[in-house]
Amino acid sequence: MAFGALGVLGWATTHQEFASGLPSLIPMPPITAILFLITGITLLFMQWSSTVLLTTVLSRVLGFSSLALTILVAIEFFTPVHLGLESLFVRNPSSLGPVPIARISPIAATFFILCSFSLIALQYRSYRIRAIGAGLALTVAGFDGIVILGYLYGTPLLYGGTIIPMALTTALAFGTLSFGLMWMAGSDTFPRRPFAGSSTRATLLRAFLPLPVVFVTLTGLFHQIFPFHWNPALVAAISGWMASTLILLLISKVAGSVGGSIDRAEAAVAQANTDLVQTYDTTLEGWARALDLRDKVTEGHCRRVSDMTARLAQFMGVPQEEIIHFRRGALLHDIGKMGLPDRILMKPGPLTPEEWDVMRKHPEYAMQMLGSIAYLRPALDIPYAHHERWDGTGYPRRLKGEDIPLSARIFAVVDIWDALMFERPYHAPWPAVHVREYIQSLSGTHLEPRIVEAFFKMIDSESPAPPMESGHGMDPHPVFPPAPEDKPMR
Repeated sequence: MAFGALGVLGWATTHQEFASGLPSLIPMPPITAILFLITGITLLFMQWSSTVLLTTVLSRVLGFSSLALTILVAIEFFTPVHLGLESLFVRNPSSLGPVPIARISPIAATFFILCSFSLIALQYRSYRIRAIGAGLALTVAGFDGIVILGYLYGTPLLYGGTIIPMALTTALAFGTLSFGLMWMAGSDTFPRRPFAGSSTRATLLRAFLPLPVVFVTLTGLFHQIFPFHWNPALVAAISGWMASTLILLLISKVAGSVGGSIDRAEAAVAQANTDLVQTYDTTLEGWARALDLRDKVTEGHCRRVSDMTARLAQFMGVPQEEIIHFRRGALLHDIGKMGLPDRILMKPGPLTPEEWDVMRKHPEYAMQMLGSIAYLRPALDIPYAHHERWDGTGYPRRLKGEDIPLSARIFAVVDIWDALMFERPYHAPWPAVHVREYIQSLSGTHLEPRIVEAFFKMIDSESPAPPMESGHGMDPHPVFPPAPEDKPMR
């Protein structure tokens, strides 16, 4: 569209250098400039308009208008009919030597027909139709490259010098337009498909794609400075085009071979990492089941709190890459109890102060057991800090407020909910309504109020009525555990 705008500006202000680039070159004809403007506006509508119906209607109208005008130009050139289209835009068409500078080249007319059909094809969602549009654009790009070679090597035959030549600015505009159409066709169509994506092959292709262009440009400039009288310009242009094609094919082959090998190796490494992570997670689940087997009363507790902690974290907007560590930490939150004697862990009644001193060591046991495993370090906040309290009266480090890791603060609410909803050696299961009351009573002291509020919202959103299964038939007025521990779970 920029080339078209410059061309229109050049003819409107009689400064034809805007349309030609240099005074010695043929300017872009006014009809060509207008067609480029129409095509550019159509592409803008297709790319940026948010109104689908408006985009479809206008882009098709503009596309068919461009096609119709191009067909008229072709009729004027290939038949005896003289429509005088250039006189509509230029009052007194002139010439540059024998070349009529306001007449559109038949090569340009052919390119416009192909681009118009391509533009219309790209307005459809069908992959096959878009692929045809991309193929038409690729055809224009290939032949347009030959036209540019004609200027680069000084070979008028290649840019229509024996009939009505195509302006250099027109050739550059067609190059830009054809690449724009191929881009609009989508990354799933050829020729854009091999260059799309993050694969090594695509990266190598994108990196080395400019080499043929650089080669042709340098050889063309070298030929202009040091002309080979024994080698005609046409032969030089064709040999340069063939050499650049061979370079492109070589690059594609090397990129496909090397890049494919690297991609396969990366895929194998990624699969190995996935398998390793699955193995680690299976091992963690095995540790949790081992704890369940030792303490059959809490069987299933680790799995339940792990799932609910992950759900609550997601409900609160925690990033997914952090939730996986929350889940692992919740799964292993009581792993330190593997170091406690059965007489304390499975005692049916209240613990003595001495037994509580031993019980409070299980977070430190967890840190000692898991701290040296780099894979689990991001998950250690829950096993080490899930008994800390919002008011700073917890253990083992007496952390307070937001000094307590977020994962441990979230887990603390979930842990109390699950511990009270299911039977333990030291208490029967509670009705859900009383569990809610008890958790609410701990908000601001043991638990962070914001997380308590979010937890209840999540519970209510998952089930309109609080789940009561584990508390059916229980005393509707349970007695809360007494001070000083005020802890219904261990």
